[in-house]
Amino acid sequence: MNKSIFILIFIFIPLHTTFSFGDVSIYPSGEEMVYDLQGENGEDGINGINAYEMDCSDGVYRDGRDGEDGADAEPGRDGKDAIIYYEKLKDLKKITLYQKGGRPGTPGDGGHGTAGCNGGKPGEEGQRGAFASAGEYGKIFLINESIVLNKADSTKIISLEEFSKAPITLSKIIWEKRFGARSLFDPSSDIRNTYWYYKRIEDFEIKLRWRASTPIHRYFNNTKLAFSIQADNLSVTSYRGAIIDYRILREGQTFIFEVLDANRDDEFKNLDLGKMRGHGEDLYLEVKQKYRPPVAVKTRFVISLFNYKLGKESFIGQYELDEDLFIKEGNYYYLSIGQLNFPMRFKQKGAKLKVHLSIYRSARLQTRAFALKGLFKI
Repeated sequence: MNKSIFILIFIFIPLHTTFSFGDVSIYPSGEEMVYDLQGENGEDGINGINAYEMDCSDGVYRDGRDGEDGADAEPGRDGKDAIIYYEKLKDLKKITLYQKGGRPGTPGDGGHGTAGCNGGKPGEEGQRGAFASAGEYGKIFLINESIVLNKADSTKIISLEEFSKAPITLSKIIWEKRFGARSLFDPSSDIRNTYWYYKRIEDFEIKLRWRASTPIHRYFNNTKLAFSIQADNLSVTSYRGAIIDYRILREGQTFIFEVLDANRDDEFKNLDLGKMRGHGEDLYLEVKQKYRPPVAVKTRFVISLFNYKLGKESFIGQYELDEDLFIKEGNYYYLSIGQLNFPMRFKQKGAKLKVHLSIYRSARLQTRAFALKGLFKI
């Protein structure tokens, strides 16, 4: 939208009207305007669930199950940024900005533990969630309207196939940090006293250098990369396709993305569901590794459980398995489902459980996720 349209909009709005926007571009028009760009308050953390009672009928000594931890408080949101295209600095005096960050939420309380079995110690109370911080003030960016701005693309998402054909160019705006913002705007404004003044745009060239032994076009064309200029550094996210071993080199205004090795992502999706064995507290699920992954990999499991009865399913809960709830022996992972905090009746013989297992495999600081599903009778 061009400047003249914005000016016409503002002329017909009554004085002291208050607006709530996302990050907003402002064109002073000589009218008094008020912008409410304050951050939202953070949500309170949810209280942890009390531990379900344990089955002690087998006579085994067991410590009680701990209550679940309360959820962390959410931080307050930052105040929204304002980008202001001005003709004369004096026009800013008619603008009132409120950019204070939101308040943090309150942490959730921990749930209660259960009694132990056959002389076992009682479970501990879940820990209270962590406190959070208040949001920060939004930033103010000033650009003289006489400056002709070229488009600055600081981020680009590209396939490896496309990137292999030609370098890409990223840009960033160079801002100069200045002080005295409160003297520029209406005195009732609630803002930080610093602002950022537009200086220029810098361009950077990003080149690919492929040093992996496997040819780039054999397996890796569908790999997606996100490049971003942050400060004076190049940030790279590989979020789909190959797991890449790379390094970033810099030559003046050129970054070299040098790939040293690459492996197809399906080499890491090498797990399958085995059997569900045992019952009660000793219920566990097997996950078989079909072959060894090509590089060291870290595995994380999140399981969703459903009670399956008379052809219908009802949701029991979703749980991330801490590292003490699964072990790896040989080609198998053993997941201690019975130690999870859900009602005992779903762990007994005869119950049917539908399992959705989300698996996160991480290597070279990159993560690929996939899911396995199965129906089991205990």
